[in-house]
Amino acid sequence: MFFRCNSDEVALFVRIRGTVITRMYLVLLAYILYVSAILVLHHRVYPLGIFNNIIGVLGIIISLLLGFRTNLAHSRYNEGRKVWSNLKTTIRSIARTIWVFAPTNSTRDIVNKKSAINLLDLFCYSLKHYVREEYADAESDLQPMIQSVPKFEFHSKNNPKESMLAKFDSALACQFNPPTNIPNEIIYQLTIYARTTLANNPSLSPALWRSVNGGITTLESILGEVEALQRTPIPVCYSSHLSHAFWIYLLAMPFQILLKLSWWTIPTLAFTFFAYQGCISISNEMENPFGYDYNDLPLDDFCWTIRRELQQITATVTPGFESWTTSKTNLPLYPYDKITAEEWCSKSLDEARNMLFHLRYEANPIKRTRKEWISAARKKDAKKLNEEIAHV
Repeated sequence: MFFRCNSDEVALFVRIRGTVITRMYLVLLAYILYVSAILVLHHRVYPLGIFNNIIGVLGIIISLLLGFRTNLAHSRYNEGRKVWSNLKTTIRSIARTIWVFAPTNSTRDIVNKKSAINLLDLFCYSLKHYVREEYADAESDLQPMIQSVPKFEFHSKNNPKESMLAKFDSALACQFNPPTNIPNEIIYQLTIYARTTLANNPSLSPALWRSVNGGITTLESILGEVEALQRTPIPVCYSSHLSHAFWIYLLAMPFQILLKLSWWTIPTLAFTFFAYQGCISISNEMENPFGYDYNDLPLDDFCWTIRRELQQITATVTPGFESWTTSKTNLPLYPYDKITAEEWCSKSLDEARNMLFHLRYEANPIKRTRKEWISAARKKDAKKLNEEIAHV
């Protein structure tokens, strides 16, 4: 039996980009120098070894704290992914409802519908900048579309937390220059569009536009969820206690194992530090999945995908349903029968219903076993052979 190496596993093992090695290699080198200095002092100056009874207890505590920290960071990352997936679904639903059901009696109606769908696109991009604490409206992907949208207030020009005043008091900086919530303003304009369209077209079903308002409410809920992920970090007391316990554990480790491992203490503790510090670095990076790091959520790709889908929706005229259901290429009874929709329409109502009734007793031709496929092929070949013999 030969060993086959998985190329994907090798690529992951030798990969540097996207890993936390670049974040921790300097600290790792410093820790190796620290352990080496202790060993030199132990062998050349004075014995520094102590009993290692406390290693097991501290190791269990660190493992519990680190496991909870990693699970919490991963849950925040996963929650951010679910929020953006929900955002895509909601935007598609609202855009579909507006483009199909809103009236198109004039060019002005098309302009209003397209502008409302552009607000959905604008909401996606503004939310991306909002969760990244970029509150200005002068971004390249916002400014061309947002310049005509009415504003509640004068938009922030930068992040209040990065101003000069924030260096002394971040809370005071946000008080004097509060961050602008552009997504909330867009939700307000979408609500106005839904109300205006329903008021100008009394024949429209109110239930239909209640569904649009429900989608807008979902957008507001998504905004609240991303704000909760962005502005409620992991408590400082927990992160601080984990850091204290982690460093006390690793700084005391060389004194407890050097009597048994001697110079092998250096590589052993290097791998130990790499494993523990790697988990902490991964947790710190996954805690906020909305940034610009390599492992953060690809918000730019998400927004671009939504924009392309909205452009595809608005680029087509809403067709009639019968434009394709009665065509020659439509096979309503496939895979049981290859009769076309045009041929089926020529039959009487009783004949059409009778054909549907007999479908109940047809076996699924797709779910065949291998023996059934071979048997069917042999029967088909035998049938062809009999036809050829009869022809001769």
